[in-house]
This record gives sequence, C-alpha cells and structure tokens, in this order.
Amino acid sequence: MDNPTDFNPEPFYATSRKRKLQYSTEGVTAGKRRKLSPCSSPPQPVGSDNEPFNATSRKRKLQYSPEGVTAQKRRRLSPRGSTPHPVDTDNEDSREKEEAQDETSNQNQFEVKYEKQGLLGEGGYGSVYAGFRVADRFPVAIKYIPQSKVLRQTDDEGKQIPTEVLIMQKAADGEVGSTAAVSLLDHYDQEDDLILVMERPTPVECLFDYRVKKPMLEEDETKIILKQLVKAAKELEDREIFHQDIKMENILVETSSTVPRVRLIDFGISSFTKRDTIHKFVWETTCQDPPEFTHCRSYSAGPTTVWQVGVVTFELLHGSPFHAQKFFWKDLKPRPELSKDCKDFLEKCLASLPHCRPALEDLLLHPWLSG
Repeated sequence: MDNPTDFNPEPFYATSRKRKLQYSTEGVTAGKRRKLSPCSSPPQPVGSDNEPFNATSRKRKLQYSPEGVTAQKRRRLSPRGSTPHPVDTDNEDSREKEEAQDETSNQNQFEVKYEKQGLLGEGGYGSVYAGFRVADRFPVAIKYIPQSKVLRQTDDEGKQIPTEVLIMQKAADGEVGSTAAVSLLDHYDQEDDLILVMERPTPVECLFDYRVKKPMLEEDETKIILKQLVKAAKELEDREIFHQDIKMENILVETSSTVPRVRLIDFGISSFTKRDTIHKFVWETTCQDPPEFTHCRSYSAGPTTVWQVGVVTFELLHGSPFHAQKFFWKDLKPRPELSKDCKDFLEKCLASLPHCRPALEDLLLHPWLSG
C-alpha cells in the first residue's frame, strides 16, 4: 500500500468470516440485528424509513461501507487530510540515478585531483596513505574510514556531516600548516568510505619513532616538545575540541629545522565539548588510561588531556611504556636524576584524582616548562 489511491479493500474481505461481517453491508446489518434483538426476538425490518445505521451518523456509514474504509484509509495516509499524492516511481528512480552519478562524479573528482601512493599506517578506524596533489605535487595524507565507523552530526545548515570533518575544519581554520593540528584539504563522502585528504608535513616522523632513535630524551629536548604539545592542546580546548587520544603515535615531529615542530593528527574519536563536561562513554581501556576511566567510567576533557600530556612526558623521559597501575603502586618511578621541577610536573599531571590535576594554562606556567 505504498500508493493510497491503489488501496483495495478486497484483502479485508478475504481474511475471516468475522471481518466479512464487519465490512459487508449484509454482515453489518446481521451483526447489528443480533445486538438489537435480545432473546432471539424477531428481527426488526430495515428500510429507508426505519434504518438504525443510516440514521446514526456519517462517520458510522464511512466505517461500515467499503467506500468508507477506502476513504478513511486515504485520510490516514494523507498528511493533514490533504488529497492523496500517488508515489512517483519515475522521480524516485531518477533520484537514485542522480545519487549514483554523484557518487561516480565524487570518485572521479578525487582520482583526478589526487594520486594515492604507499600505505603510511592503519588501525581500527581506517587506513592512511601517502599521496600528492596532482596540480602542484603538494604532499598529502589520504585517510580512508569505513562508513560504519563514521560519526556524524548536524551542521549549522541542517546537513549530516562527519564529526571528524567538522572538528578538523575548526581545529585548523587558518592557513594550511599554520596550526599545530594538521589541516584538512578535502573530503569525499563515498558509499563505502569517507576519504579525508590532509596536509602531509615533510620531513616528519611520529613522536614514537622519533623517541625510538634515542634511548631516552633529556629534559631540555623534552621541554621543547612538551611546551608545543601543551600549547596545541590548549588551542584545541579554547575551540571546545577534545582530542581524547593524545599519545606519541598521534603526534608528529617536523624535522626540517634544528628545532622540532609538533603537529597533532588523528581526530577520529575527538568531540566538541566544554572542559568540565562529564563524559560517560569510554572508547577502549589501556594500561595508560587515567584511573577514572576504569573506576568511575566517566571523565572530562581538561583532566584527561593533562593526564595524557603526563603520559607522553614520562615515556619521552624514560624510553619505556607507561603503566598507570605500576605507577600508583610505586613499581614505576621517575628517574632519580631528573630535576625536582620535572618530577613535580610529572606528579601533578599524573595525579590519581582528576580535580587535583592542573589546568592546561597552569601547566604552561609550571617552573619546569616556563624556566
């Protein structure tokens, strides 16, 4: 019954004897007679001058006549009682063709504009490839995200836009390369994948690989990276963006100059939020997560980001993975030779209680970073 004008009351008649009696003229009359004739008294004549049903109301006529059933069904299927509109299958087919053409055009535009090269990395939320922009050979990173993993939200115009696209547009809204967050150049919403095309700084390596080349970083070099990381996190916080996954694998280090430059990538589980908003959903738990993830199953952006900065600091200075439980059990301790200010910085970032951790702006004023 996609088309209200094609409604056919015959199926109602074929279902059961009871339904036949309800929707046929003879059945209605007989049924009513039984109700009006107690103790098997003779039936009353029914005629134009003495017909109990015709005298009741137009509504009952509509209910018990085949034409009335059809009319009522039409009214239910027609919004606001308007005249029923038949489904235009030609228009639907046309729309489907247009969508298919848009999909093909979208793919063609991507292939004409960019060239994909080798795999850079992959994970649970997608794969990232190297590439370049055909027009000027500008290096890009091309991220493929399965549509089943894509989160969406409504933009100011009422359109459903991938959340990662909205966040990246807001995180790096200046000139390409001017912010710590890498810039989004293009995105293509395909049937199977969302394709994000981002700038690819060169030469560059992730902080994990940068650290692996050295047994451990000394305090001075660590402070250069940490100052930039805290500023980048504060920049996101000021724009009400919660990265949620700051770790060495998601931090790039540009090595084109004598001073390394920090860039942030992978906003796949990021969200728009206030600093103190309580979050209940935990993506996954690891040994590096703050204790509130596992004990309270709730967290907020500010303290979580500060914790993640502390974890990165610890791993840079010690050259080994951080383990929260071992840290609290004192099985994992800061190196004895670290400065007093450095140890204090670590202890404040890695405080077990979220409200005891300093705000990002306070970290920038800490003697270890500001000295």
